[in-house]
Amino acid sequence: MDLSHLRVEKTGEVDVSLSADGPAELKGFGDGAGGARDPETSLLSELIERFNARFGTEFTAQDVLPAFNATKEDPKVRAAALVNDEENFGIVFDKKFEENMMDHVSTIDTLGKRYFGTDRDFKSGLDRSARRAAWRMIRREAGLEDI
Repeated sequence: MDLSHLRVEKTGEVDVSLSADGPAELKGFGDGAGGARDPETSLLSELIERFNARFGTEFTAQDVLPAFNATKEDPKVRAAALVNDEENFGIVFDKKFEENMMDHVSTIDTLGKRYFGTDRDFKSGLDRSARRAAWRMIRREAGLEDI
């Protein structure tokens, strides 16, 4: 189904303003619990931990995240998840995940060969770009302006 038109219709009015009833305690703030974890990343991290325990590896979610996210966002994979049980969903997911893992590994392999190869300009250029990006991000996170 392709959405070609959208109609916006007012169905009512609701007052969602805040009222000044005095101080209120906001649950979860300042109770020492720390920041909330992204449920999707947490689930993937837990699965990777179990995988590592089973196979004696030391992978992190970051190692598979590019391929995982690309697969999860694929329209055919998303559609398959909505109409299949997990086993049948795997027929679509596994094939696409393998393709995305191959692309990811190939990209990392090419990057590694170029970075550690004989082209010193490539290495120094990537170092310079990464250094500048890290410097800017760290300063921005600390509230400092770029100079």
